[in-house]
Amino acid sequence: MQGNSSSLVTCTIATVSVDTSDPAGGDAALTFWETVFPELKDLTGPAFVPNCVVTVTDDAGNPIDTSTFQYLLTGGQVAPWMLNGNTIGGTPVQCQQCTVTAAFQATENSNSFPVSGSPTAVPMAHVQAHSKHARVTLLTIPGNTYVNQVQTLGEIVPFGLAGYIYNIAQIPQYEGSYIIQETEITDQVPLGNNLNLTGSLAEWTTMAACLQQISYDLTAGRTTLTFGPASHLGAKDFVERLRVNRGPRWFNLNGNNVTNNPGSNGGTQLGNNVAQRGPSPGPRAADRQIYPISITDLAANASAYSYGFPGVTIDTTTSDQPNYGNIAGLTAPNAPIIMLSGGSGGALASTGLVRITGADLAGHGPAYFQPLGVCVAGVWKTCMVLCTAPY
Repeated sequence: MQGNSSSLVTCTIATVSVDTSDPAGGDAALTFWETVFPELKDLTGPAFVPNCVVTVTDDAGNPIDTSTFQYLLTGGQVAPWMLNGNTIGGTPVQCQQCTVTAAFQATENSNSFPVSGSPTAVPMAHVQAHSKHARVTLLTIPGNTYVNQVQTLGEIVPFGLAGYIYNIAQIPQYEGSYIIQETEITDQVPLGNNLNLTGSLAEWTTMAACLQQISYDLTAGRTTLTFGPASHLGAKDFVERLRVNRGPRWFNLNGNNVTNNPGSNGGTQLGNNVAQRGPSPGPRAADRQIYPISITDLAANASAYSYGFPGVTIDTTTSDQPNYGNIAGLTAPNAPIIMLSGGSGGALASTGLVRITGADLAGHGPAYFQPLGVCVAGVWKTCMVLCTAPY
């Protein structure tokens, strides 16, 4: 069976804070604008032109709220798993590509250097109304290294699997072939059945041999049955069968024997739930379904409960139905019925039992949930009442 697995993925991004104020003030505003327009670093004293209008818009021309998208992506790439409805520090992770527009004025510097000494920027000219555009990516989260750990739980080991395999392995298996000669082939033992033989050895009458292959000779009217253990199947095939059959198993299909106790009537058997004639997936499910509080308690005390079981019972059988709740004056059957009860150790709880059935009305007609106006402390309230007509 596949065990637990874990994967760890990291994503590192770098950002600067979005500050669309005048870069003349320096600090965060100057850093933001020099990141958006790196050429501003070659100018002295960059500032907005008078009456400059800064715009931050998406591809459709709609304005972007920079109070939400507070960070400019400068390095790395946002991973898809970060954007799938995740939140970091209570902030939903969002990413938006947009266009930033602004107009600047500054002093342009030359690239000339003196013959000796340190490089010196020499003013050349004053740049005015220099309008610029840039396409950038804004985020709602700051730069950092983010970690995504995905854990996949392993497959659940079936309860009682080892006992089931052990009990199956110690049952004698019979192998061989059997020929049926007829005038016309009637297909007496189709696939999906087990084979027992009478008139010979006594153990053959209950051997429950599993049919593996059937060969038909239509001209001679001969049917050859090949039976024996499924030697072509191994442990891996059994695991695959468990995987495709994953899900809740009704209690009536394992005979209330959840531990595969070989001493129980519902234990592991060859030929169990196999049709007598023709292929079949198993017996038809009973019309009484039990959702016990404790399957261990029910398996140990099923015969001790005289009426109903602790938990939820849904019974739609039409005969041999017990009087759930042991209510005086009521006779069985009273189908359909739902009973809820506590209890353990073979005895139901003395209080708290709920029984729902149409027969409990005893001829008083159908019952309905109806709204009813009630005055409580001078205030009208509406409540739902279970009642019979015409009340």
